[in-house]
Amino acid sequence: MPLIVIAAVALLVGADQLIKLWASQSLAAEGSIPVIDGVFAFSYVENRGAAFGILQDQRWIFIVLTILVILAAIWLLFSGRVNRWMVRIPIILALAGGVGNLIDRIFHGYVVDMFYFELIDFAVFNFADVCVVVGCIWLVLSILFVPDAIRWRGKAADREGEDRGEAHSDSH
Repeated sequence: MPLIVIAAVALLVGADQLIKLWASQSLAAEGSIPVIDGVFAFSYVENRGAAFGILQDQRWIFIVLTILVILAAIWLLFSGRVNRWMVRIPIILALAGGVGNLIDRIFHGYVVDMFYFELIDFAVFNFADVCVVVGCIWLVLSILFVPDAIRWRGKAADREGEDRGEAHSDSH
């Protein structure tokens, strides 16, 4: 399981960084490229804040908070408390998105964004943002609707049973 988790995170972070590299090298000079006129465009933005541009130039706050969240996600994934892949996948998505944006903040001082839904004038965002949002929503839904999705108390999950997706019993 650890190798699959690491490979999945690496693949998602790699995709995010390649898209951002393309945006930095090709899109930055253009500024914006319409894909569907008036609906969707690739628009190069250097975001020095958080979602919707809030907390501009608070780089170190984001770096520290992101590192703490990344450490919590890693602990959850490898502690044996996550019982099912349906819960591991959203944690992997959120982890990868956090790492992707952390790389930008550390090495550039800003996050490269490029996806813009003009039709609704939504904030420009990137692939890592998609991973974080989808992962977090999925994780919340899993916690709410999947019994014993995460074991918060007691012993960590039985690794043999968790890999088969079986329910766990404390009577071992």
